[in-house]
Amino acid sequence: MSMSIKEVIDRVVEWLAELYQVNSEHFPKNPSEFIPTSKNPYLLTRYSGRVYGKPTDMVNVPQEAQFRIDVLIVVRSLEGDNGAYDLIDMVTNKLTGKVLDGSTRISTIYPVKDAFVKEDKGVWQYATRFEFSLISTKSESN
Repeated sequence: MSMSIKEVIDRVVEWLAELYQVNSEHFPKNPSEFIPTSKNPYLLTRYSGRVYGKPTDMVNVPQEAQFRIDVLIVVRSLEGDNGAYDLIDMVTNKLTGKVLDGSTRISTIYPVKDAFVKEDKGVWQYATRFEFSLISTKSESN
């Protein structure tokens, strides 16, 4: 069986936590209530969806699953150490080419896009999207 969504997101959060002076977390359950309390930037990771290819066999139903994950970068400055611009590059460099252990992979993780999300009272948000393909199979419990 392929990796679960939670396992994928847990692994990405772990990798990003290796960056210096950042708070790497799962995306909050209530994003509208999220208040950054640390002076350090936040890297919030969420599952954004998957696109499935056609099954290659109807017994086990193995098929390509194109995963999409987003990392929301929440910072108090645009430039300088741990500013938004540096963190966009750091996050991209950290995740690009990574391989999810224990998965049947087709591709490594690669960046797709990054974009400004919003600024509110001096707190800046940028999102970076990553994709990768895994082989998805029917759960053994079904």
